[in-house]
Amino acid sequence: MAASKAKGKLVSIVINNEYIKICEITKSGKNSVVHKTVTIPAPEDCYVDGVIEQTDVLAKAIKVVMDEHRFNANNVAFSISSPRLATKEVLIPNVKANKIDKLVQANATEYFPVNMDEYIIQYTVLEKVEDQGQEKIKLMVAAVPSEVVESYYGLAKALGLKVAFVDYAGNSTYQIMKQQIGPEVSLVIQVENDGTVINIFKDNVLQLQRNVPYGKSMLVNAVMEKYGLKYEAATTKLQNETLLHSRFDGDEVTESLRYMASNINRVIDYYVSRNRVSIQKAYLIGHSTTIKGFATLLSNELNMPIEKVETLKNITMDKKAYVEEATLTSYVTNLGAVFDPVDFVPKRMIDSGVKKDNTKTLVIALIGAAVVAAALVLVPLGRVVMLNAEISKLNKSIDKLSSINQVVDDYYSAKDKYNDVQAFAALTADSDDTLQNLIDYMEKSIPSDVVIQSINVASGSISISGKADSKASVAKLIQQLQANSSILNVDVPTITENKDNAGATEVTFSLSCSYIGEATTTQKNTTK
Repeated sequence: MAASKAKGKLVSIVINNEYIKICEITKSGKNSVVHKTVTIPAPEDCYVDGVIEQTDVLAKAIKVVMDEHRFNANNVAFSISSPRLATKEVLIPNVKANKIDKLVQANATEYFPVNMDEYIIQYTVLEKVEDQGQEKIKLMVAAVPSEVVESYYGLAKALGLKVAFVDYAGNSTYQIMKQQIGPEVSLVIQVENDGTVINIFKDNVLQLQRNVPYGKSMLVNAVMEKYGLKYEAATTKLQNETLLHSRFDGDEVTESLRYMASNINRVIDYYVSRNRVSIQKAYLIGHSTTIKGFATLLSNELNMPIEKVETLKNITMDKKAYVEEATLTSYVTNLGAVFDPVDFVPKRMIDSGVKKDNTKTLVIALIGAAVVAAALVLVPLGRVVMLNAEISKLNKSIDKLSSINQVVDDYYSAKDKYNDVQAFAALTADSDDTLQNLIDYMEKSIPSDVVIQSINVASGSISISGKADSKASVAKLIQQLQANSSILNVDVPTITENKDNAGATEVTFSLSCSYIGEATTTQKNTTK
């Protein structure tokens, strides 16, 4: 659910393992005023897979620069980009706005094959659509581990700031980019340090969003290895020299981007084949815009022109503070976060709110009970006897009904199994029995020590759980799945390594992916 729109002055902070970006912003109507911007290196080992580590060290680094630049806002907004964050487009019945959250929470386990007790769910309403003759609501649902959100709240406390909201990079990008592009079917590629967000828009509405766990840092690492440079020097070299070739030709630096380009192509093919439309425009934002040759390479490999986003609409600069307009595009996540954020709230705070509500309910109940008691004193004795008899009758009915709980539980369990079988059958039918091809492929290609324990199918989405002798074997399985052109968006929500008393290692895992049947080759739009 979207948070209440940001008001007043905010400090917007984005963190990854390379840098910390800090903006001071005031949201005013459809526009945002930028007062200050600053980027500092991230202290080592303070950010791990989206979780803030060494909170005091990180807070000290941020405080120093905020004091130096005289940031004075009391509220902080975060936009997170954890590789453990998952998103999914979902269609729900056309219900009232106040019913959406309960519906999403109730169906969360259908969206994400993870232990939902460990995750926080939020959503963004995208649009109303017609599906099989019925009006439905299209949502972008996001799930993030609770520990990630908790770590940001801990950082805010160490900074002495109040959390306005915790958004995520995918939504922040969507909210600002829908104001920058036209109604055409557009591809927006945001390359950040530790990941890439792939967005497809139509009529300024997000149609599809995928996260690729491959960002600029992998490219920088390739430069470091080839030229024997440190991280900062390698980054500077990429910005000042054209190290990337125009095509993949075996050069180790250029080849380091093949995985990213391949995944972008897969997302495009998936969308185009499903919707029978072509991509009309493509935009590049984020840190990749400063890398020489990056846009040319990607344009050639995707077979479409790519436009760099170098200015932003609806963003103005405070005349009292010096902010270079040319630098604002590197703060796109910070800026987008204030427009219409979601709000990931720690479960302890939600539970606290529930307890308060329960306390209020209890007080009301006690007052009501007192009123009833007073009334009973006043009514005739015969009426009291009749009421007691009625209560006794109701209690007996409750005792009889209590046994139904197990029946209901059994019913829903059986229904869930039936729905799974139906979904599997439907997918098999829709794909002309190509699902069997997938199973055959897995049997031939998975590592020998990987054991698949379960495969669940629902509307083209597949979730797999299993065990292996090592994480390396799981990684090989993922590579094998990604090599199959019928499989898209392979994600690993959970992976756990344990050792028994004898010292033997066992890795349990779950992964999810989309299956589109036999690969479809679709000519992409090449309009210049």
